[in-house]
Amino acid sequence: MTGNRSTLDIILIAASPLPLTGTLNGISFTSLSSFPEGGAINAINNTLTGLGFGTATYFGYVDLNSPLAANASLTVNIAGLPSGVVIYGVAMNNVCTDKGCTTVITDITQVTPNSEGGVYKPNTPVPEPGSLMLLGTGLVGLAGMARRRFKRS
Repeated sequence: MTGNRSTLDIILIAASPLPLTGTLNGISFTSLSSFPEGGAINAINNTLTGLGFGTATYFGYVDLNSPLAANASLTVNIAGLPSGVVIYGVAMNNVCTDKGCTTVITDITQVTPNSEGGVYKPNTPVPEPGSLMLLGTGLVGLAGMARRRFKRS
């Protein structure tokens, strides 16, 4: 994750068709009753359904408690996350709530655009089916028979 502006904290929000298990940087998800970026949920569900995962019914967040300097990078280590989890990054910064900036709150200042949300699918090795080996053996046998038949003619 790389940003071109600095931020006080990075929070990752997630939507999933399955319960949110696993961790991000060793931190478990805190459950939410709905997705914080409500306008994105239709795009998320369309993507998940199109990929065969179904619709998102579980929501949560992980507060990485990590500031991020402008043009710096942040690595997020994923462990035990189920397939089909959509992850969005949220940047938190101090924001003035009045003209004189006498009151400052920490609020969301940047959110991952819909086109940039990540759908997690772990890399799993696909074992070679035994049928491919049998197919190869059969083809070699057929080639041998064809060769013998060709030599006899």
